[in-house]
Amino acid sequence: MDYKNEETESKMDGHPSVRADLKERILKTELDFPKYISNSMATDFGMLFWDESDKDNHGLNHALIYPHLVSDLTGVLAQIAEFYRSRGIQPRVHQPYTTGYFLDHANEFRKSGYDVKLYPPTQFMLLSEANQINAGSALTIRELEAWDPRIATDILIPDGNEKEVEQTKRNIYGDRYRVLVGYLQEQAVSMATIFYGDYGIARLDSTETAEELRGRGYASELVSAIVD
Repeated sequence: MDYKNEETESKMDGHPSVRADLKERILKTELDFPKYISNSMATDFGMLFWDESDKDNHGLNHALIYPHLVSDLTGVLAQIAEFYRSRGIQPRVHQPYTTGYFLDHANEFRKSGYDVKLYPPTQFMLLSEANQINAGSALTIRELEAWDPRIATDILIPDGNEKEVEQTKRNIYGDRYRVLVGYLQEQAVSMATIFYGDYGIARLDSTETAEELRGRGYASELVSAIVD
């Protein structure tokens, strides 16, 4: 999401060192968060993330390479491919918010069996002012300290996201996440997950509302409570 505010931009422009530090902390949080919800291993070229219980989830199953650490790209790609294939996972490689490296080495990637895909620049919505959402008050909002099966039966499974059930359970019991749920007459209708990293950043990781109840402002109400 892209959110720009003239006052916020002018304040940050006036302090370029603060702006650069904030951007660096946000990007480090984005790169690091998979290690708290999947298996991870540091390597001499970067990181390996994997989760054999959710093999199709690219956010949990990918290698992260730092170009300045790579002297033999073909060898590194072969090592990554072997690591993931031995676990029945499709090999994937991410680059850490640098530009040009994958395209400059596209031939080497393709010769090693990889396809190169480009995505739009990552954009962030930064909370910088008081809450102006003005949401309603239809929901009873609770922060979960234990698993509530209604998250699965009322939201995740009907929406076709059954694979997220186990991950949500881990989030609830982990010390890096907070899971908030909005209830309507004791039915779970909307949920949100917040991740806390090592760099002073709280990341609104995800929101989801039961499909049949979307468009009624329930997610907005939940996000409003989080902002407050």
